[in-house]
Amino acid sequence: MNEKMARQIAEAKKQTIGVEIEMNGITRSRAAKAAAEFFGTGRYKDTAARNGYCTWSAWDADGREWKFQRDVSIAGPDSEKCELVTPILTYADIETLQELVRQLRHAGAKSDAGRGCGVHYASSRVIRKIYA
Repeated sequence: MNEKMARQIAEAKKQTIGVEIEMNGITRSRAAKAAAEFFGTGRYKDTAARNGYCTWSAWDADGREWKFQRDVSIAGPDSEKCELVTPILTYADIETLQELVRQLRHAGAKSDAGRGCGVHYASSRVIRKIYA
C-alpha cells in the first residue's frame, strides 16, 4: 500500500457514517426486538408518533437509537417493509453493525440485490482529501 492510500484509509476511519439497509421477511417490531436482544438492553418500542414511517426503535448500551422504518419501495407485505436506519456510526461500530445484520437475518430478515443499502458520510472533508 502506498503512502497516499494509507492516508486515505486513515482519514476514512475518522469519519462518521449513517447506514440504511432495506429488508423484508421480518416485521419492524420483530426487528427492533431482535436488535434490543442483540444489544443486551431489551429496550425497544413503537416510536412512530415521534419518528413517523411506522417506526419501531431499539436502543444500544450507549443509548443510541436504531430505527426500523417502513419504506414503501420495498416489495412484499406492508407489515414486512423494513428499513434499518442506524444512528451515527464510527469505524469502530462496523463489527457491531455486521453482527446486528447477521442477527436480523437469523430472525427472518431478507435482503438481496433487489433491495437497497445506503451509506451516508457526515462530511465532504474525506472526499476533498481523497481527490487532493
